[in-house]
Amino acid sequence: MTEKKFGGRIENWKHTEFWNGAMVVIGNVYNDPNERWVEGYYIHTSEVIKIDYDNMEVETLNSVYSLGTQLEGNW
Repeated sequence: MTEKKFGGRIENWKHTEFWNGAMVVIGNVYNDPNERWVEGYYIHTSEVIKIDYDNMEVETLNSVYSLGTQLEGNW
């Protein structure tokens, strides 16, 4: 991952892709060191650059988040 600010941990997450191929992660954010969100706030990230499944991290245009539990199923 590149050197970007840490945005916290996203739990109950899924990634979704738009018609143009752009992808975002949606879920509940915790431990945001920048205090942008209250604990458990439901967010969507900026566009995903890379998801590192080995280290359970996602790099977006603006931040890096750790990834907790991934949701299963369709919604």
